[in-house]
Amino acid sequence: MIIPNTHIDSNTFEKYDELALVSLMLEDRYEEQQIQEITERIIKHRKFLCKKLGREVGPVVAVCDYCTNIHQLVIHPAIISMNQLRHLQEGSIKDELTGCGNRRFLKEEINREVERSRRSGKPYSLIIADIDHFKEYNDNFGHHEGDEVLKETADILQSRCRRIDRLVRYGGDEFVLICPNTEPDAVLFVAERLRKAVEKHQFKKGKLTLSIGVATCKSSYLYWENIFHDADLALYRAKQLGRNRVCVRANDLRHHPRFSVQIPLVLQPGGAHSDTQRAVTNNISRTGMGVISDVAFSLQTNVLATLYNQKKKTIFRVEATAVRTDIEYPGIKGKYTGFRFNSHNISDADFEYFWASFLNH
Repeated sequence: MIIPNTHIDSNTFEKYDELALVSLMLEDRYEEQQIQEITERIIKHRKFLCKKLGREVGPVVAVCDYCTNIHQLVIHPAIISMNQLRHLQEGSIKDELTGCGNRRFLKEEINREVERSRRSGKPYSLIIADIDHFKEYNDNFGHHEGDEVLKETADILQSRCRRIDRLVRYGGDEFVLICPNTEPDAVLFVAERLRKAVEKHQFKKGKLTLSIGVATCKSSYLYWENIFHDADLALYRAKQLGRNRVCVRANDLRHHPRFSVQIPLVLQPGGAHSDTQRAVTNNISRTGMGVISDVAFSLQTNVLATLYNQKKKTIFRVEATAVRTDIEYPGIKGKYTGFRFNSHNISDADFEYFWASFLNH
């Protein structure tokens, strides 16, 4: 067990970096509340030692004495400098090759995010990115060139993600990005920006691309493995569909009922005067719709959608934005795109007409 060798004034010990001394010693075996209780007992023990010895007793001595002699919470402690401790800590959570976080860092950070989301009810997202055909690159050009690609890719991802995001090299050519307090639309934008940045980059031996899986959740995920599993499934889907793309898997994100209904419609990606693409809805909610078409739409594509009710001879027009693509549904042939209605252009009266004309026929 390692204890930092540092001088702390007696008046500041109780405020020292949120019980850092005790946390450093016991964080792997005790919960936060238990650490706080142990620290309070150590503070009392330190005051007892000062009184008994008739002199000032430092916090490091008090912690060592209490944790090794009084309750034997720690066996064979070692005292090192703060600089050495910092170096050891960084080494334990950083990937040596790329400087990103490692698996231990991922587990610690994402568990914090799960707890934060559970308390606040705010969503968080996870991005898993895999370098396409990296094994072939390694086989053709050698491991040294492969390592250079990993370092360059890490630099690209780090430079394109936000300050609040946390980048991890999970293993091999797989990177994970933890995106705190991030809604589905926002994380898709981040993922697409990362994909395009790598696609445009000129590596020493040629071009490379990323396949990316994205998952977003709110408080319904109980463990970090849940969101990781969903993002990993989305990544697998991206590779199945031909690589160099972003696929998404979401959980507990819908605030409105979604109805399975098939309505013919025409999509115009450039607005009213652009070319048309015939399609049919797969499902509809108050805020969006799933559409099946012959042509795939890119994320963030804005379209003018015209829906036809052939029975009542009525139409409904709405502007929408593509927010989900490449989702697989059993028994469906064609390209699936999830569109979000640009509701700021739609009045409540319009939606009442929408439900009456289309969903009740």
